[in-house]
Amino acid sequence: MKRFKKILKWTGIALGVLVAILLIINAVLVRITDSRLEKQLAAIREAGDPLSIAELLDAKAIPPEQNAAVYLDRARDGVRAIRKELDALHDSNTYEDGHPTEAELKRIQSAFAAYPNVIPLLEQAATCHEYVPQFDPKELAQIGSPPPYPDHFLDIFLSRVNGGREPTRTLANWAVWLRFHDRRDEAMQTCITMLKLSRHVEHEPTLMGYLVAIACRRTGVCEANDVLQSGPVSNESRRTLEEELARYEAAAGYRRALVSERAFGLDNFRTFTFMDWWISRAFWNPEKSEYLEQLGRYITEADQPFFALPASDDVASPRGIFSGLIAPAISAARVSTERSLALTRALRVLNALQRRPEPEKMPAADLSDLGLPKDAVTDPFTGKPLLVKKLPEGWLIYSVDDNLQDDGGRIDSDDPGERKIDIGLGPIAPKPETPEP
Repeated sequence: MKRFKKILKWTGIALGVLVAILLIINAVLVRITDSRLEKQLAAIREAGDPLSIAELLDAKAIPPEQNAAVYLDRARDGVRAIRKELDALHDSNTYEDGHPTEAELKRIQSAFAAYPNVIPLLEQAATCHEYVPQFDPKELAQIGSPPPYPDHFLDIFLSRVNGGREPTRTLANWAVWLRFHDRRDEAMQTCITMLKLSRHVEHEPTLMGYLVAIACRRTGVCEANDVLQSGPVSNESRRTLEEELARYEAAAGYRRALVSERAFGLDNFRTFTFMDWWISRAFWNPEKSEYLEQLGRYITEADQPFFALPASDDVASPRGIFSGLIAPAISAARVSTERSLALTRALRVLNALQRRPEPEKMPAADLSDLGLPKDAVTDPFTGKPLLVKKLPEGWLIYSVDDNLQDDGGRIDSDDPGERKIDIGLGPIAPKPETPEP
């Protein structure tokens, strides 16, 4: 019995010593990881970037008449009413194939006639030089501070961003109506309004908001292509279009989205209160540091051309749980950025080609002789010139996309999972022949 008690005593002492050693090790690790994390946060602060949603939304105050978001909010009800009236058009094969019926065109005209203030408000938004997202003060007042803050913000933000494409889709309908009534210069001006709005919407926070802006830009570019491919426009329209396309800075929008995504991610970390418990900080601090390191690497790479980035096999995989979760989304956003850039450059090339004397008689396209900067004719995926083909119906300008292979200019596919296609702009598909009765 005495021997057993002695064993228990020494076992207790050993366990106590072991626990003490583990606590000392944990204390050392907490101090080391705390220091690393604080240095990372200090560097972000020094760069003037936000560390939380509150800082992200703490935007500079500007007069309402200079804020594009104010005009978009004023147009919101009218836009949604028009969208509700015209959404059915997108279930029509004739409309989606680019050949609306007379009844569909009349439906567009009637919808816009019922809300005559919508287009002027959207045009006013496009002419503004500033865009500061507008959040309802009453909603924001309910958010409070962590832990509920990010989730509540996300609910509010999703309700806004889900309608972010509505103004662009609405203007696209109007551009179609103008184009089919041979008012191509007005249609082109509407497309330019869409492109300007897409640059504004890029200031919405998080990657989700940025991807909405990318989708808006694609709509504007594709509709402008249809205008150019459908018939002549004035030199003034071409000049204005080129000026707007030249303003596009894809890297800047992508970088801004990553910075805001990092702020949102940091606030989400704060919702997990167990991460700040002293006993667990030595484990979770490296997770936070790896997340910040990963985002920092993507932000640094934003200005590098896609073709100059290291291959995925040459980049170390994210070591942390959260950095591993965000990495695929960021990689997809980068590819979307390059696709947007490729489409913008393809439109610049098309516009420049058509400005040449008698472009229909040109045997081929010499991209070095279009008067455009070198990067404006470069495929962002390869660093080589964009590919151009002259077809009987018009010009086909395209990029090889992220598979880095020329798939012959196949820019359309009925299979949404098809990856062996290129990305670019081409002639309007001919109207299907109506079978004889």
